[in-house]
Amino acid sequence: MENFVRKFRVPIVLVVLLFAVFYPFEIRIAPDWVARVVDENGNSVAQAQVSENWQEYSIEEVSHEENKTTASDGIVHFEPHTMRASVASRVSGCFHNFRRSLHASCGASAHLVAYKCNYGSLRTDYERTHGNSWHGWAKHMNATLFLRQCPPGSSGLGCFPDGGTPNLDCLGKSDK
Repeated sequence: MENFVRKFRVPIVLVVLLFAVFYPFEIRIAPDWVARVVDENGNSVAQAQVSENWQEYSIEEVSHEENKTTASDGIVHFEPHTMRASVASRVSGCFHNFRRSLHASCGASAHLVAYKCNYGSLRTDYERTHGNSWHGWAKHMNATLFLRQCPPGSSGLGCFPDGGTPNLDCLGKSDK
């Protein structure tokens, strides 16, 4: 038996290595995510649209998007997303991306964005949003997404207290 192991040690190691490199293992490309949308007073924002965007940059050229609406408690839940890919395909995809551009990305990435008519944010509000970006490590994420109430007709970036460019889709809509 000892001769057999010694004789076939290298081929066995090679087979195991080839399997590990080329077998398409299941990988996570977005976490199990619970997000709460809050306003400037810390109150829950019901009926806000939350968009989850994710992509495995090493393999995919197009991102994915899922949209959900918060419940009365301002909370929304996104299930984790997975795919099957080999180590070889991910490594070759990274090399291919970096060969095309110095600003290329590699690996899984996901983020959340919240939107609601008559709500928005200022640049100074960015630090009040937490847990809205994921880069492939945690299995579960909790996020707090911040929106401030805007003057009627204003939404999104540029929601300044004195108005801003009116969003025609939101004019006449209630902020509730």
